[in-house]
Amino acid sequence: MNAPWITRSGIWLAAWGMTTLAFWFLGKVTDEPQDWAESAAFALFALVLGDPGPRWRRYRRSRKLIRTRSAPPAISGVGHSVKTAANDISG
Repeated sequence: MNAPWITRSGIWLAAWGMTTLAFWFLGKVTDEPQDWAESAAFALFALVLGDPGPRWRRYRRSRKLIRTRSAPPAISGVGHSVKTAANDISG
């Protein structure tokens, strides 16, 4: 992100505002009107519960990559010296 005014908390506030508006609008459409406080509380609840899922997947994916990258390579003949023509001549 190139805009300095967009911060992590700004993104959360924008998501909370849009989710609040969506829940309020959904209540109006379904003829079950909710006031702004109820919509805002439910939006906060939905964002807090919705965030750990993707975080957990990112954590597990990064742990899997670390385990895969730190595994020793499966190379046959490890520890054997390579003979060259110079070594054959000298001895």
